[in-house]
Amino acid sequence: MTGEEIVYSATCLPATYSAMDGNPVTVEVRQTTIVPTKMTDEELENAKENIDKATELLKSLVVSGAALVDEKQYATLKSGLGAIVGAGTFIQGILKFIPKAENPLIEPLNIMAENIVKLGEIISQNFQELKLLVSEVNFFVRVMSPTSNLMRYLRDCMKNPGPEAVENFLTAYRKHAPLKLVYTFTSFLERKTTNPLLMAMDAENIKTNTTFNKWEAIYTRIFGNFMVIDAFAGGLSGTASDWDRIMDASLEVSKSVAKWREEYTKEGDEYWKDMKKWMEGLEEYSDESIKEKADRIKAKLESYLTTDSFYIIVPNNCRWQIDYSYYCTSENDQIVGSWGVARCKAFVYRSRKGKTASEEKYQEIKTQVDSCITGKLTYPGTLEGVIKEQVIDTNILPENNFTAMIWKDRYPEIRSANCPGHQWGPGWWRAVDVKDKNSSNVWKYFLLSSFE
Repeated sequence: MTGEEIVYSATCLPATYSAMDGNPVTVEVRQTTIVPTKMTDEELENAKENIDKATELLKSLVVSGAALVDEKQYATLKSGLGAIVGAGTFIQGILKFIPKAENPLIEPLNIMAENIVKLGEIISQNFQELKLLVSEVNFFVRVMSPTSNLMRYLRDCMKNPGPEAVENFLTAYRKHAPLKLVYTFTSFLERKTTNPLLMAMDAENIKTNTTFNKWEAIYTRIFGNFMVIDAFAGGLSGTASDWDRIMDASLEVSKSVAKWREEYTKEGDEYWKDMKKWMEGLEEYSDESIKEKADRIKAKLESYLTTDSFYIIVPNNCRWQIDYSYYCTSENDQIVGSWGVARCKAFVYRSRKGKTASEEKYQEIKTQVDSCITGKLTYPGTLEGVIKEQVIDTNILPENNFTAMIWKDRYPEIRSANCPGHQWGPGWWRAVDVKDKNSSNVWKYFLLSSFE
Protein backbone atom coordinates (compact mmCIF):
# COMPACT_ATOMS: atom_id res chain seq x y z
CA MET A 1 0.00 0.00 0.00
CA THR A 2 1.30 3.51 -0.86
CA GLY A 3 0.36 7.12 0.05
CA GLU A 4 1.38 10.42 -1.60
CA GLU A 5 1.73 13.93 -0.16
CA ILE A 6 2.73 17.17 -1.99
CA VAL A 7 5.58 18.68 0.01
CA TYR A 8 6.51 21.53 -2.42
CA SER A 9 4.72 23.34 -5.27
CA ALA A 10 5.75 26.36 -7.39
CA THR A 11 4.77 27.96 -10.69
CA CYS A 12 7.60 28.48 -13.17
CA LEU A 13 7.05 31.45 -15.51
CA PRO A 14 8.02 31.09 -19.17
CA ALA A 15 11.34 32.54 -20.20
CA THR A 16 12.72 33.60 -23.55
CA TYR A 17 13.36 30.72 -25.91
CA SER A 18 11.86 28.26 -23.37
CA ALA A 19 10.28 25.06 -24.59
CA MET A 20 6.99 25.74 -22.81
CA ASP A 21 5.27 27.57 -25.67
CA GLY A 22 4.88 30.64 -23.47
CA ASN A 23 2.70 28.80 -20.90
CA PRO A 24 3.52 28.71 -17.17
CA VAL A 25 4.36 25.29 -15.65
CA THR A 26 3.70 24.12 -12.10
CA VAL A 27 6.48 22.06 -10.49
CA GLU A 28 5.48 19.76 -7.62
CA VAL A 29 7.59 17.57 -5.32
CA ARG A 30 5.68 14.60 -3.94
CA GLN A 31 6.65 12.34 -1.04
CA THR A 32 5.62 8.70 -1.47
CA THR A 33 5.20 6.57 1.64
CA ILE A 34 5.25 2.77 1.48
CA VAL A 35 2.94 1.33 4.10
CA PRO A 36 3.67 -2.36 4.91
CA THR A 37 0.68 -4.68 4.83
CA LYS A 38 0.18 -7.75 6.93
CA MET A 39 0.92 -11.09 5.23
CA THR A 40 -2.11 -13.14 4.37
CA ASP A 41 -2.61 -16.57 5.95
CA GLU A 42 -1.76 -18.16 2.60
CA GLU A 43 1.52 -16.20 2.34
CA LEU A 44 2.43 -17.17 5.90
CA GLU A 45 1.66 -20.83 5.20
CA ASN A 46 3.77 -20.81 2.01
CA ALA A 47 6.67 -19.15 3.81
CA LYS A 48 6.48 -21.66 6.68
CA GLU A 49 6.34 -24.56 4.21
CA ASN A 50 9.51 -23.31 2.51
CA ILE A 51 11.31 -22.88 5.82
CA ASP A 52 10.25 -26.36 7.03
CA LYS A 53 11.39 -28.01 3.76
CA ALA A 54 14.68 -26.15 3.93
CA THR A 55 15.17 -27.27 7.53
CA GLU A 56 14.55 -30.93 6.63
CA LEU A 57 17.19 -30.74 3.89
CA LEU A 58 19.66 -29.18 6.34
CA LYS A 59 18.95 -31.92 8.89
CA SER A 60 19.63 -34.64 6.31
CA LEU A 61 22.96 -33.01 5.45
CA VAL A 62 23.93 -32.84 9.12
CA VAL A 63 22.99 -36.45 9.89
CA SER A 64 23.96 -38.38 6.77
CA GLY A 65 25.49 -35.97 4.29
CA ALA A 66 22.97 -37.23 1.75
CA ALA A 67 23.49 -34.79 -1.11
CA LEU A 68 25.40 -36.54 -3.88
CA VAL A 69 22.55 -37.32 -6.18
CA ASP A 70 21.44 -39.96 -8.60
CA GLU A 71 18.45 -39.60 -10.89
CA LYS A 72 16.06 -40.91 -8.22
CA GLN A 73 17.17 -38.36 -5.62
CA TYR A 74 17.28 -35.45 -8.07
CA ALA A 75 13.63 -34.36 -7.75
CA THR A 76 13.61 -34.59 -3.95
CA LEU A 77 16.78 -32.56 -3.58
CA LYS A 78 15.59 -30.04 -6.16
CA SER A 79 12.44 -29.44 -4.11
CA GLY A 80 14.48 -28.92 -0.94
CA LEU A 81 16.81 -26.45 -2.64
CA GLY A 82 13.84 -24.59 -4.07
CA ALA A 83 12.67 -24.18 -0.48
CA ILE A 84 16.10 -22.77 0.45
CA VAL A 85 15.67 -20.18 -2.33
CA GLY A 86 12.25 -19.37 -0.90
CA ALA A 87 13.69 -18.95 2.58
CA GLY A 88 16.32 -16.55 1.25
CA THR A 89 13.67 -14.54 -0.59
CA PHE A 90 11.57 -14.40 2.55
CA ILE A 91 14.42 -13.08 4.69
CA GLN A 92 15.28 -10.41 2.10
CA GLY A 93 11.82 -9.17 1.22
CA ILE A 94 9.04 -10.25 3.53
CA LEU A 95 10.49 -10.29 7.04
CA LYS A 96 10.58 -6.50 7.31
CA PHE A 97 6.85 -6.25 6.71
CA ILE A 98 5.92 -8.15 9.88
CA PRO A 99 6.49 -6.75 13.37
CA LYS A 100 9.04 -9.06 14.98
CA ALA A 101 7.14 -9.51 18.23
CA GLU A 102 4.14 -11.04 16.46
CA ASN A 103 5.98 -12.84 13.67
CA PRO A 104 4.69 -16.46 13.61
CA LEU A 105 7.71 -17.53 11.55
CA ILE A 106 10.36 -16.57 14.09
CA GLU A 107 10.40 -20.03 15.69
CA PRO A 108 10.76 -22.05 12.44
CA LEU A 109 13.41 -19.55 11.28
CA ASN A 110 15.33 -20.09 14.52
CA ILE A 111 15.16 -23.87 14.02
CA MET A 112 16.45 -23.44 10.47
CA ALA A 113 19.24 -21.20 11.79
CA GLU A 114 20.21 -23.82 14.39
CA ASN A 115 20.56 -26.44 11.66
CA ILE A 116 22.69 -24.10 9.56
CA VAL A 117 24.95 -23.66 12.60
CA LYS A 118 25.15 -27.45 13.03
CA LEU A 119 25.91 -27.93 9.34
CA GLY A 120 28.64 -25.30 9.54
CA GLU A 121 30.20 -27.01 12.56
CA ILE A 122 30.28 -30.45 10.97
CA ILE A 123 31.56 -29.03 7.65
CA SER A 124 34.39 -27.43 9.64
CA GLN A 125 35.19 -30.81 11.24
CA ASN A 126 35.09 -32.50 7.83
CA PHE A 127 37.50 -29.96 6.38
CA GLN A 128 39.90 -30.59 9.28
CA GLU A 129 39.84 -34.31 8.42
CA LEU A 130 40.50 -33.46 4.78
CA LYS A 131 43.39 -31.26 5.84
CA LEU A 132 45.05 -34.20 7.63
CA LEU A 133 45.40 -36.07 4.32
CA VAL A 134 45.63 -33.22 1.81
CA SER A 135 48.61 -31.06 2.67
CA GLU A 136 48.44 -28.81 -0.42
CA VAL A 137 48.24 -25.14 0.54
CA ASN A 138 46.07 -24.48 -2.52
CA PHE A 139 43.33 -26.68 -1.10
CA PHE A 140 43.10 -24.55 2.03
CA VAL A 141 43.32 -21.22 0.19
CA ARG A 142 41.03 -22.06 -2.74
CA VAL A 143 38.38 -24.24 -1.09
CA MET A 144 38.43 -24.49 2.71
CA SER A 145 38.88 -20.85 3.66
CA PRO A 146 36.32 -19.34 1.23
CA THR A 147 33.73 -22.00 2.15
CA SER A 148 34.19 -21.37 5.87
CA ASN A 149 33.71 -17.63 5.35
CA LEU A 150 30.55 -18.15 3.31
CA MET A 151 29.07 -20.37 6.02
CA ARG A 152 29.90 -17.79 8.69
CA TYR A 153 28.16 -15.02 6.77
CA LEU A 154 25.21 -17.30 6.04
CA ARG A 155 24.81 -17.97 9.77
CA ASP A 156 24.88 -14.23 10.43
CA CYS A 157 22.09 -13.70 7.88
CA MET A 158 19.91 -16.25 9.63
CA LYS A 159 20.56 -14.98 13.15
CA ASN A 160 20.47 -11.23 12.41
CA PRO A 161 18.94 -10.66 8.97
CA GLY A 162 19.83 -6.99 8.70
CA PRO A 163 21.24 -5.07 5.72
CA GLU A 164 24.85 -5.36 6.91
CA ALA A 165 24.68 -9.16 7.36
CA VAL A 166 23.03 -9.57 3.96
CA GLU A 167 25.60 -7.36 2.22
CA ASN A 168 28.54 -9.19 3.88
CA PHE A 169 27.17 -12.52 2.70
CA LEU A 170 26.48 -11.39 -0.85
CA THR A 171 29.90 -9.72 -1.13
CA ALA A 172 31.61 -12.97 -0.09
CA TYR A 173 29.30 -14.91 -2.43
CA ARG A 174 30.22 -12.75 -5.44
CA LYS A 175 33.92 -13.12 -4.65
CA HIS A 176 33.80 -16.89 -4.14
CA ALA A 177 30.87 -18.30 -6.07
CA PRO A 178 30.02 -21.85 -4.88
CA LEU A 179 29.99 -23.16 -8.46
CA LYS A 180 33.61 -22.07 -8.86
CA LEU A 181 34.47 -23.69 -5.50
CA VAL A 182 32.78 -26.91 -6.68
CA TYR A 183 34.88 -27.04 -9.84
CA THR A 184 38.03 -26.43 -7.80
CA PHE A 185 37.10 -29.11 -5.25
CA THR A 186 36.29 -31.57 -8.04
CA SER A 187 39.69 -30.96 -9.64
CA PHE A 188 41.34 -32.09 -6.39
CA LEU A 189 39.26 -35.29 -6.38
CA GLU A 190 40.47 -36.14 -9.89
CA ARG A 191 44.02 -36.67 -8.62
CA LYS A 192 44.76 -39.66 -6.41
CA THR A 193 47.30 -37.69 -4.35
CA THR A 194 44.67 -35.10 -3.38
CA ASN A 195 41.64 -37.40 -3.08
CA PRO A 196 41.26 -38.35 0.62
CA LEU A 197 38.83 -41.21 -0.08
CA LEU A 198 41.29 -42.96 -2.39
CA MET A 199 44.21 -42.21 -0.08
CA ALA A 200 42.39 -43.65 2.95
CA MET A 201 41.24 -46.76 1.09
CA ASP A 202 44.69 -47.45 -0.35
CA ALA A 203 46.10 -47.36 3.18
CA GLU A 204 43.88 -50.29 4.25
CA ASN A 205 44.95 -53.90 3.78
CA ILE A 206 41.36 -55.03 4.29
CA LYS A 207 38.94 -52.64 2.60
CA THR A 208 36.14 -51.50 4.90
CA ASN A 209 32.73 -49.97 4.42
CA THR A 210 33.42 -47.86 7.48
CA THR A 211 36.22 -45.91 5.82
CA PHE A 212 34.57 -45.69 2.40
CA ASN A 213 31.21 -44.55 3.80
CA LYS A 214 32.89 -41.97 6.03
CA TRP A 215 34.56 -40.21 3.10
CA GLU A 216 31.55 -40.58 0.83
CA ALA A 217 29.44 -38.84 3.50
CA ILE A 218 32.02 -36.05 3.80
CA TYR A 219 32.03 -35.47 0.05
CA THR A 220 28.25 -35.48 -0.20
CA ARG A 221 27.89 -33.10 2.73
CA ILE A 222 30.36 -30.65 1.18
CA PHE A 223 28.50 -30.68 -2.14
CA GLY A 224 25.19 -30.26 -0.33
CA ASN A 225 26.64 -27.32 1.56
CA PHE A 226 27.63 -25.63 -1.71
CA MET A 227 24.09 -26.14 -3.04
CA VAL A 228 22.54 -24.63 0.10
CA ILE A 229 24.80 -21.56 -0.03
CA ASP A 230 24.04 -20.96 -3.70
CA ALA A 231 20.30 -21.49 -3.38
CA PHE A 232 20.13 -19.17 -0.37
CA ALA A 233 22.12 -16.49 -2.21
CA GLY A 234 19.79 -16.74 -5.20
CA GLY A 235 16.77 -16.09 -3.00
CA LEU A 236 18.50 -13.34 -1.06
CA SER A 237 19.72 -11.43 -4.11
CA GLY A 238 16.80 -12.15 -6.41
CA THR A 239 19.16 -13.42 -9.11
CA ALA A 240 19.40 -16.76 -10.88
CA SER A 241 21.11 -19.46 -8.81
CA ASP A 242 23.69 -22.00 -10.00
CA TRP A 243 22.59 -24.78 -7.65
CA ASP A 244 21.21 -26.84 -10.54
CA ARG A 245 24.68 -26.83 -12.15
CA ILE A 246 26.18 -27.77 -8.79
CA MET A 247 23.73 -30.69 -8.70
CA ASP A 248 24.97 -31.78 -12.12
CA ALA A 249 28.57 -31.70 -10.87
CA SER A 250 27.47 -33.63 -7.79
CA LEU A 251 25.88 -36.27 -10.01
CA GLU A 252 29.17 -36.76 -11.86
CA VAL A 253 31.07 -37.18 -8.58
CA SER A 254 28.40 -39.64 -7.42
CA LYS A 255 29.13 -41.76 -10.51
CA SER A 256 32.85 -41.65 -9.71
CA VAL A 257 32.20 -42.69 -6.10
CA ALA A 258 30.13 -45.67 -7.31
CA LYS A 259 32.97 -46.65 -9.64
CA TRP A 260 35.56 -46.41 -6.83
CA ARG A 261 33.36 -48.55 -4.58
CA GLU A 262 33.10 -51.22 -7.25
CA GLU A 263 36.86 -51.21 -7.83
CA TYR A 264 37.74 -51.55 -4.14
CA THR A 265 35.07 -54.22 -3.63
CA LYS A 266 36.74 -56.41 -6.25
CA GLU A 267 40.12 -56.30 -4.52
CA GLY A 268 40.49 -59.86 -3.27
CA ASP A 269 39.02 -61.99 -0.52
CA GLU A 270 41.16 -60.90 2.40
CA TYR A 271 38.20 -59.85 4.50
CA TRP A 272 36.96 -63.47 4.81
CA LYS A 273 40.31 -64.60 6.21
CA ASP A 274 40.11 -61.75 8.69
CA MET A 275 36.55 -62.73 9.62
CA LYS A 276 37.57 -66.35 10.20
CA LYS A 277 40.30 -65.26 12.61
CA TRP A 278 37.93 -62.83 14.31
CA MET A 279 35.28 -65.52 14.85
CA GLU A 280 37.83 -67.76 16.52
CA GLY A 281 38.21 -65.12 19.23
CA LEU A 282 34.51 -65.00 20.12
CA GLU A 283 34.99 -67.21 23.18
CA GLU A 284 36.82 -64.34 24.86
CA TYR A 285 33.41 -62.66 25.30
CA SER A 286 31.78 -65.47 27.27
CA ASP A 287 29.80 -63.07 29.46
CA GLU A 288 27.78 -61.48 26.63
CA SER A 289 24.26 -62.60 25.74
CA ILE A 290 23.57 -64.39 22.46
CA LYS A 291 21.71 -61.29 21.28
CA GLU A 292 24.77 -59.12 21.98
CA LYS A 293 26.95 -61.70 20.25
CA ALA A 294 24.73 -61.74 17.14
CA ASP A 295 24.64 -57.94 16.96
CA ARG A 296 28.42 -57.69 17.31
CA ILE A 297 28.98 -60.22 14.50
CA LYS A 298 26.53 -58.32 12.28
CA ALA A 299 28.34 -55.02 12.90
CA LYS A 300 31.68 -56.63 12.09
CA LEU A 301 30.41 -58.08 8.81
CA GLU A 302 28.88 -54.78 7.76
CA SER A 303 32.19 -53.01 8.28
CA TYR A 304 33.70 -54.88 5.31
CA LEU A 305 33.53 -53.54 1.76
CA THR A 306 32.11 -56.55 -0.10
CA THR A 307 29.20 -57.55 -2.32
CA ASP A 308 28.67 -60.74 -0.28
CA SER A 309 25.57 -61.04 1.91
CA PHE A 310 25.42 -62.98 5.17
CA TYR A 311 23.39 -65.05 7.58
CA ILE A 312 24.51 -65.03 11.20
CA ILE A 313 23.30 -67.88 13.41
CA VAL A 314 23.94 -67.99 17.15
CA PRO A 315 22.41 -71.35 18.17
CA ASN A 316 22.55 -70.82 21.96
CA ASN A 317 24.71 -73.85 22.84
CA CYS A 318 22.90 -76.14 20.43
CA ARG A 319 24.08 -79.71 19.90
CA TRP A 320 25.16 -80.64 16.38
CA GLN A 321 22.70 -82.95 14.57
CA ILE A 322 20.35 -82.86 17.56
CA ASP A 323 19.41 -79.21 17.99
CA TYR A 324 20.79 -77.86 14.73
CA SER A 325 22.17 -78.97 11.38
CA TYR A 326 23.04 -77.44 8.03
CA TYR A 327 23.85 -78.52 4.49
CA CYS A 328 26.37 -76.65 2.34
CA THR A 329 28.29 -77.98 -0.65
CA SER A 330 31.08 -75.38 -0.26
CA GLU A 331 31.44 -75.18 3.50
CA ASN A 332 35.18 -74.46 3.52
CA ASP A 333 34.73 -71.34 1.42
CA GLN A 334 31.40 -70.05 2.69
CA ILE A 335 31.13 -70.81 6.42
CA VAL A 336 33.18 -69.55 9.35
CA GLY A 337 32.35 -70.13 12.99
CA SER A 338 33.19 -70.32 16.63
CA TRP A 339 32.51 -73.91 17.46
CA GLY A 340 33.52 -74.15 21.12
CA VAL A 341 34.59 -77.39 22.76
CA ALA A 342 31.36 -79.33 22.48
CA ARG A 343 28.71 -76.90 21.29
CA CYS A 344 28.55 -74.21 18.63
CA LYS A 345 28.90 -70.59 19.73
CA ALA A 346 28.04 -68.97 16.40
CA PHE A 347 28.60 -69.34 12.69
CA VAL A 348 28.29 -67.20 9.56
CA TYR A 349 27.30 -68.17 6.03
CA ARG A 350 28.20 -65.87 3.16
CA SER A 351 26.05 -65.77 0.04
CA ARG A 352 27.77 -64.76 -3.17
CA LYS A 353 24.51 -64.23 -5.08
CA GLY A 354 22.13 -62.74 -2.51
CA LYS A 355 22.72 -59.14 -3.55
CA THR A 356 22.19 -59.78 -7.25
CA ALA A 357 19.30 -62.27 -7.06
CA SER A 358 16.07 -61.06 -8.67
CA GLU A 359 12.85 -60.48 -6.75
CA GLU A 360 11.41 -63.48 -8.59
CA LYS A 361 14.19 -65.65 -7.14
CA TYR A 362 13.50 -64.30 -3.65
CA GLN A 363 9.82 -65.13 -4.03
CA GLU A 364 10.71 -68.60 -5.30
CA ILE A 365 12.91 -69.42 -2.30
CA LYS A 366 10.21 -68.10 0.06
CA THR A 367 7.62 -70.35 -1.55
CA GLN A 368 9.95 -73.35 -1.28
CA VAL A 369 10.60 -72.82 2.44
CA ASP A 370 6.95 -72.04 3.20
CA SER A 371 5.91 -75.33 1.58
CA CYS A 372 7.47 -77.10 4.58
CA ILE A 373 5.40 -75.33 7.25
CA THR A 374 3.37 -78.43 8.08
CA GLY A 375 3.55 -82.12 7.34
CA LYS A 376 6.62 -82.52 5.13
CA LEU A 377 9.54 -82.97 7.53
CA THR A 378 10.07 -85.67 10.14
CA TYR A 379 12.54 -86.14 12.99
CA PRO A 380 13.87 -89.72 13.26
CA GLY A 381 15.83 -89.15 16.49
CA THR A 382 18.64 -87.20 14.82
CA LEU A 383 18.96 -84.38 12.29
CA GLU A 384 21.73 -86.18 10.45
CA GLY A 385 20.63 -86.68 6.85
CA VAL A 386 17.29 -84.91 7.31
CA ILE A 387 18.11 -81.89 5.13
CA LYS A 388 19.79 -83.93 2.40
CA GLU A 389 17.20 -86.71 2.25
CA GLN A 390 13.97 -84.83 2.99
CA VAL A 391 14.66 -81.38 1.49
CA ILE A 392 17.39 -81.63 -1.16
CA ASP A 393 16.74 -85.08 -2.65
CA THR A 394 13.00 -84.37 -2.82
CA ASN A 395 13.70 -81.19 -4.82
CA ILE A 396 12.06 -78.91 -2.30
CA LEU A 397 15.22 -76.78 -2.20
CA PRO A 398 18.22 -76.68 -4.58
CA GLU A 399 21.39 -78.51 -3.58
CA ASN A 400 23.56 -75.43 -4.17
CA ASN A 401 21.65 -73.45 -1.57
CA PHE A 402 22.78 -73.25 2.04
CA THR A 403 20.07 -74.86 4.15
CA ALA A 404 19.91 -74.98 7.95
CA MET A 405 17.58 -76.29 10.67
CA ILE A 406 17.70 -74.95 14.25
CA TRP A 407 15.45 -76.07 17.10
CA LYS A 408 13.22 -73.12 18.00
CA ASP A 409 13.04 -74.01 21.71
CA ARG A 410 16.76 -73.25 22.01
CA TYR A 411 15.88 -69.61 21.24
CA PRO A 412 18.61 -69.06 18.67
CA GLU A 413 19.43 -65.60 17.33
CA ILE A 414 19.34 -65.28 13.54
CA ARG A 415 20.56 -62.17 11.76
CA SER A 416 21.37 -61.09 8.22
CA ALA A 417 23.93 -58.53 7.05
CA ASN A 418 24.77 -56.55 3.92
CA CYS A 419 21.51 -57.41 2.19
CA PRO A 420 19.73 -54.09 1.58
CA GLY A 421 16.08 -54.31 0.68
CA HIS A 422 15.65 -57.79 2.19
CA GLN A 423 15.19 -57.74 5.96
CA TRP A 424 15.02 -61.55 6.06
CA GLY A 425 18.47 -61.82 4.51
CA PRO A 426 19.79 -63.42 1.29
CA GLY A 427 17.09 -66.08 1.24
CA TRP A 428 14.18 -66.93 3.53
CA TRP A 429 13.54 -68.59 6.90
CA ARG A 430 10.61 -69.39 9.16
CA ALA A 431 9.41 -71.82 11.82
CA VAL A 432 8.13 -75.16 10.47
CA ASP A 433 6.52 -78.20 12.10
CA VAL A 434 8.70 -81.32 12.25
CA LYS A 435 6.95 -84.57 13.25
CA ASP A 436 8.74 -86.92 15.64
CA LYS A 437 8.89 -90.38 14.04
CA ASN A 438 9.12 -92.09 17.41
CA SER A 439 6.25 -90.31 19.18
CA SER A 440 3.26 -88.06 18.60
CA ASN A 441 5.33 -84.95 19.32
CA VAL A 442 5.65 -82.14 16.81
CA TRP A 443 8.78 -80.00 17.13
CA LYS A 444 9.24 -76.45 15.92
CA TYR A 445 12.40 -75.86 13.91
CA PHE A 446 13.57 -72.82 12.02
CA LEU A 447 14.15 -73.80 8.40
CA LEU A 448 16.52 -71.42 6.61
CA SER A 449 17.60 -71.45 2.99
CA SER A 450 20.01 -69.02 1.36
CA PHE A 451 21.25 -68.40 -2.16
CA GLU A 452 24.65 -69.89 -2.88
